[in-house]
Amino acid sequence: MDDFPEDREQIADLAQSIGIETVLEAERSESALEEIRKGTVDCVMVDHRLDGEDGLDLVDEIHKHWPRLPIIVLSGQGNEKVAAAALRGGALRYMPKRGMDAGALRSAIDNAMRWARHFAARPSP
Repeated sequence: MDDFPEDREQIADLAQSIGIETVLEAERSESALEEIRKGTVDCVMVDHRLDGEDGLDLVDEIHKHWPRLPIIVLSGQGNEKVAAAALRGGALRYMPKRGMDAGALRSAIDNAMRWARHFAARPSP
């Protein structure tokens, strides 16, 4: 999820280049939550700064209702405070968008999916 179409497209292209078959894009939190509610989302990537919204609020909301859904927070600015807040809120990873390449994205998604499979094999709390 990103409020800038160019960034969404670039991230979607990178994800598809590493073999992700289906990439759902959302500009607003409500659109993202709507897709998540359908139960077809395996991993969420969200920009921390959105037009009129705070991506970290979305991270909190997702983690509250779907604690086993892996979340990767992306940011156009490297900021340690934001990274720490994202991780405290339930994100598995914080990644700066600047300089992100297919290898780094593949690693982040692979780790997120491995984490999700680990918890899917365990009974719910």
